[in-house]
Amino acid sequence: AARLITGDCPLNAAVEEKLATMKGLPACRLFGSGYLANIGVIPALVGRGDYIAIDERAHACLHAGATLSGARTEQFRHNDVDDARRALKIRGAGRALVLTETIFSMDGDAAPLRALGDLCDDMGAWFMTDDAHGFGVAKIDNPAAIQAGTLSKAVGAYGGYVCGPTPLVELLTSRARSFVYAPALPPPVLGAAVAALEIIDAEAWRGEKARAHAALFASLVGAPAPAAAIVPVIVGDADRALQISDRLADRGFLATAIRPPTVPDGTARLRFTFSALHQENDVRALAAATADAITTGRERPRR
Repeated sequence: AARLITGDCPLNAAVEEKLATMKGLPACRLFGSGYLANIGVIPALVGRGDYIAIDERAHACLHAGATLSGARTEQFRHNDVDDARRALKIRGAGRALVLTETIFSMDGDAAPLRALGDLCDDMGAWFMTDDAHGFGVAKIDNPAAIQAGTLSKAVGAYGGYVCGPTPLVELLTSRARSFVYAPALPPPVLGAAVAALEIIDAEAWRGEKARAHAALFASLVGAPAPAAAIVPVIVGDADRALQISDRLADRGFLATAIRPPTVPDGTARLRFTFSALHQENDVRALAAATADAITTGRERPRR
């Protein structure tokens, strides 16, 4: 059941309190998933007559939340603070909200959070970030007062959250439809999240090791240095990306081909994500296999 009916249990509060503490924010509210969090909080904050400026490469759930809100929405160029300023200058008289990710899911790069936060302060806009791919892995200086994320990446469980000021969280409890009308997370999932959050808090070396693996792989394949644990290798053509993925699978490596519309046309890629459980010899073997799969190997039929 929904938490406001009979679906609540003490583990919800335990996870929320832990997340708020780790984020350094006053309060937190759990949702059924990261997607549900973003499509719930954005329409709860802004609506018709208001304004949203959003990074063009922000996750689909942020764009979906913006659409559901009914607010006028303007995209700004990826990680371009000057273009974000342009976008905010054309706002109307209503409230304004700036949306971005911390670590971008398909590019692995980091948003200029401090500069965007200063921009929001200068122009009287709210600032909200999605930390799905940074939390538990990257050390991020995030000035945003509203911080969303997921429990399904580094935490390894399931669910989503929004941390922020206590009045905001109280507002979401009665106004975010994806919280009010959705079932609560099951106690076993919440218990797993509590345990994982304690590990993340106590064993920061795990995130550091994942980042080190990603940085090593990027250096070996000639990719840009990653901001966290995600390294994309751009190949351009979607069919070619699938073929390279198949070649790597034949050698025992899972490297997912990412194609349009998830990424822009002409930027199909292999997306690699690294874990603390990987070893350096795994990373070096993967880099060698990737280089070979890109340049050689038998053609495979399109899936």
